[in-house]
Amino acid sequence: MKEKTLIISVATGILGILYFIYAGIMLYNWIAGTFIQEAESVNNVLGLFVPSDPGCAVALITIGMLLLGSLYYGLNNVKGVSCIFLGSLLGTAMLIIQFLVVLANMASIEVSFLSGEIVEYTVVEDVLRPEITLGIGSIMVLFFSALKIRQITGK
Repeated sequence: MKEKTLIISVATGILGILYFIYAGIMLYNWIAGTFIQEAESVNNVLGLFVPSDPGCAVALITIGMLLLGSLYYGLNNVKGVSCIFLGSLLGTAMLIIQFLVVLANMASIEVSFLSGEIVEYTVVEDVLRPEITLGIGSIMVLFFSALKIRQITGK
């Protein structure tokens, strides 16, 4: 069990740091696009499309803080387990919301196409966002945290 906890701790730390990095890039893109017209925005990092979205950046910072908070408190502590559970749950929720956005965009394009409009849409930009790729890691951590909660509660 100790090796499994160590692996999950390392994965959680890496995931939390990645959430912070992508949130910082999103905030940079927003500041560069809004306030500094001469600055170049960073649209592609490690193959992921990073938009200029301050609201999403706040959510990513929150998830990163919760995941790294679980390492601070430790996974044998109730605070640590609750941090990892809430962080991974929020990451999974953002994944689901982004999938719903992709489906809504596809439906909107289909309706526009059926009405006779010619519309271009690339689903790749919506799918290769940090919410989806980091959310996949959050799903894996969510399963571990649910097992850890069962272990602590004895159910």
